[in-house]
Amino acid sequence: NTISYCYDECSTFLYEVCFCTATDYLINQTIPSATQQQANNNAMFDTINKTLQPIWRPNTAFAIRLKTIDKVYSDSGSQLGVYPTDLVYGFRTAGPIGHFHNFPKSNTDQKLRTDYNALEQIAHEEEFKLKSLKHYIDYTKSYPNADGDLINAKPLFYRDVELKLFYLYNYVYEFYNDWVDYTNTPANATPAQIQYIAKSSIEVVIKDPLDAGIPDATMNYTGNPADDIINLPSQFSANNINHNYDPNDPTLLPSNINSINNDVSILNNMLNYIANQPNQSPCVPTPPPLVPIDIATKRTLNLRPLKLYTAQFVANYNPKIGGNFSATPFKEVAHNYGFQTSRYPNFDAQVNSYILKTDREGNVLKAAVYKLNAVTVDVVTPPPNSQIVPTIDLGMAQKVITNDINNIDPKLLQQYAEQFDRLINGVFHIDYNDLQAPETTEFNIVRHPITNKILGILIRNPEPFNDPKLPKADPNISSTEFTETLEARKLHTGIDPTLPDLGNSTARIPLTEYWGNPSEFYIIHSKDRSRIFVTNRNFNFEIASNSELKFTFKYKLYNGNTYADVSTVDVQFNLSNYSI
Repeated sequence: NTISYCYDECSTFLYEVCFCTATDYLINQTIPSATQQQANNNAMFDTINKTLQPIWRPNTAFAIRLKTIDKVYSDSGSQLGVYPTDLVYGFRTAGPIGHFHNFPKSNTDQKLRTDYNALEQIAHEEEFKLKSLKHYIDYTKSYPNADGDLINAKPLFYRDVELKLFYLYNYVYEFYNDWVDYTNTPANATPAQIQYIAKSSIEVVIKDPLDAGIPDATMNYTGNPADDIINLPSQFSANNINHNYDPNDPTLLPSNINSINNDVSILNNMLNYIANQPNQSPCVPTPPPLVPIDIATKRTLNLRPLKLYTAQFVANYNPKIGGNFSATPFKEVAHNYGFQTSRYPNFDAQVNSYILKTDREGNVLKAAVYKLNAVTVDVVTPPPNSQIVPTIDLGMAQKVITNDINNIDPKLLQQYAEQFDRLINGVFHIDYNDLQAPETTEFNIVRHPITNKILGILIRNPEPFNDPKLPKADPNISSTEFTETLEARKLHTGIDPTLPDLGNSTARIPLTEYWGNPSEFYIIHSKDRSRIFVTNRNFNFEIASNSELKFTFKYKLYNGNTYADVSTVDVQFNLSNYSI
């Protein structure tokens, strides 16, 4: 049945009434519209994203003027008045890091800041962040370890090596740079005519803790001039060569340091505008275009092997006070750390230390290539015919090598925190305590104790082959990751796959010997990078005993843009020569 309702008269229903007082209405008229509010928000975003943080000139007085405008309205909405106000406040800058907490008061005296002095009185001076470069250093990239950690560190090669201290912020470059006096420097000034308000630099001083009297310029431990250890001057390492991702176009900015790109782009636009304004440039002389930098303090030097040294980064600062410079700059140690030198002069000597004896022609007569047996464990087979079988769990070895965490025995995960130890100690049961500590680079041919099959090659050295801070390559992705420091190849006989394809007529392609692809092998490194294990990528754990192998060792360091090869060394030998 249909139900219907009928109304005989029209009705009006009032549900809600909204209102505001006259005062509220007038106030609402002063509230910015959504468009105006969005414009204000955009201005705030531009202030953050499109405004450069200023770098204040040292030892200079500045005045900042803030201009505000107050507009007053009556209840009726009419404007009663406009009241502009100027607020001016001033401040004076001190020196760079190292000379901020203890700044020059005159050409001969320095003065401690009051707040720093208060901290020093209670032995809390390290809480003062502007005392040193500690909070500006990129510890992950610097080499040697800028925190002085010697345990987890690769010792420095003692010949022609570089100490590099990388910084988190590129404006550190301005801390230790000379500042031109633009007021008193004439236009188109020659270098001799340029006046300065302050001169600042940083030097790297190497100290021998055992003999503080050895001059820094030339260290000599024997009295023989041929043994002079010459320390070259320190310098900032900053240039666009290391940062360009397109060497064919040096004007392109690197894409991997965007924060620096933005600053450089904005500043270069300003400099370009200044350069195109004849006779109106406020800068004398006109600054050259800027290049993107990943700033570092660098020093090249030669030292003695197996010694401890201290590196001091000394900030030199000489501001012009009373129109004059000090006779000598003020010096403060802005950072220091200890480091150890290697027993090797260079990477080539480290890798090739496996050569124990050669003939007059340089042919290798004796090499540090040894046999090393893995150790079996007794496993009880299932009933009814239970037996005790000595076994090496190669299936578990594959899971460990590929880091298949979900399928690795929980006991291994609990006992061995590192993947490398999990494999060598936990699966192959090779006890480091039963091995003599390596004295050179050595190649250990790891064999199955029952089948005598070659499971892999264990490479050891008394020192890390690379800085342990180097990002770890993922061999699950490929054997040629850009941070991989070892490539292994096997010599093959057959048709070289790199030769051009000649169709079906393979008879025209001669058989040849060629080195295979590194992807044939799987490589894992120990945490300290002093040990490496190499095995077949197909995980059959059987490297042919007559294989000719070539190992390419790579020494990598951060160059300001990426980890690049500093040195590459090849080692080649035939396993059949070591068939014991």
